[in-house]
Amino acid sequence: MYPHTRLASPFLALAISLTPGALLAQPNATEQTDPSAAAVVSNEPVDLFHGAGFLIAKTPDDRFAWWLDGRMMLDAAMYSNSDNAMSNGAEVRRARFALNMMLWKTWASQFDVEYISDGTIEIKDMWLGYTGIPHSTIKIGNFKEPFGLETLTSSRYISFMERSMIDNFSPDRHLGVAYSTWGSRWQATGGLFGQALGAADSTGADQGYGFTGRVTALPVKTRNMLVHVGAAASYTTPNAATSANLSDANQMRLRARPETHVNRLRYIDTGKMSNIDHQNLLGLELAATAGPFSVQGEYNKATYKRTLDTLAEPTFDGWYTFVSWFPTGEHRPYDPVAGEFDRVLPKHRRGALELLARYSTADLNDPSANIFGGKQEITTFGTNWYFNPNVRLMVNYAFVNSDQYAKGYNGKVNDDFNVLQARLQLIF
Repeated sequence: MYPHTRLASPFLALAISLTPGALLAQPNATEQTDPSAAAVVSNEPVDLFHGAGFLIAKTPDDRFAWWLDGRMMLDAAMYSNSDNAMSNGAEVRRARFALNMMLWKTWASQFDVEYISDGTIEIKDMWLGYTGIPHSTIKIGNFKEPFGLETLTSSRYISFMERSMIDNFSPDRHLGVAYSTWGSRWQATGGLFGQALGAADSTGADQGYGFTGRVTALPVKTRNMLVHVGAAASYTTPNAATSANLSDANQMRLRARPETHVNRLRYIDTGKMSNIDHQNLLGLELAATAGPFSVQGEYNKATYKRTLDTLAEPTFDGWYTFVSWFPTGEHRPYDPVAGEFDRVLPKHRRGALELLARYSTADLNDPSANIFGGKQEITTFGTNWYFNPNVRLMVNYAFVNSDQYAKGYNGKVNDDFNVLQARLQLIF
């Protein structure tokens, strides 16, 4: 069978277990004129599998496999009771396409690109991994740093339309190298990372770098119940200066949107903090499932060490918790190798219904450092209808509460407003 990679998903294993749906044509042996290529070029057929809405091609000897990973998300949102101008509207939230590969049985790769609203194409995941070490993967390229349960969960499978505000604490995708290892009830990942892909540096200054690691475990794991615990930590230095006079050297910034994307206003924002030597991140995770019920929560804390001992070190934090219930009897699948939740598979032809509620908060105020970036609290109620494994309709209604330091475009503070938003999602 295939060595495990997160991006293969459990549906690769499901597809391989099915009877082949089609057999592609074999090349003619007489066309192979170079005897020296016989060990590399094979006349073996390629089996084409269809499993739970995914199409996967592989060779019978399991040395090679290819499958697509695409997503289309169409969003609409309406904002009410806001003192700051917030525009109702619709957008293409995500339009992504990826090719996943298993090569020579011990290598894995993904190339994932996304269409951006300004008409450009952005590289998301681009990596090569070695899976020849038992229960391990070595990955090199551009991918997410191992920090945060909700951050690492694919946007295809997150429970709400937008991740909670503390997702902005996570370091997200960077160029790097990481090592993952796992057992039946635990996993650990750590790596060295650089700046974001495409970061420019014309000053001759060294680029920023970071070390990030995450460990998760399942202290309880039965047929109908599990408990997930996890912890992550990260050390990150500022990006290299981009200005010739080094005016933007040693700067870092933390900000967040109110869990909506059609209107991209950020109410809480520390601004560019100066004289930063490095950032320390701490993340704690707890989740549990019991049949159709589940609960999940995280706490993140960011501390910024200064280059001058005379300056106070800013500290910010945030947390969220949410509950989920499937009246139709489904559950949230869990992948212990990646320490993440996975794709929901409806049990009935009419689909699956999920009801949710979440509370989240992020505090970017630190009076001791004279930084008042604002604080927000958001309560969200949501419902998901999974028509089938590929199509989902999501509806979220949120109540947003801002403090006196959270500012909008018009500079109005204490802005409490409501958000109604919906998404039609296709994944393949």
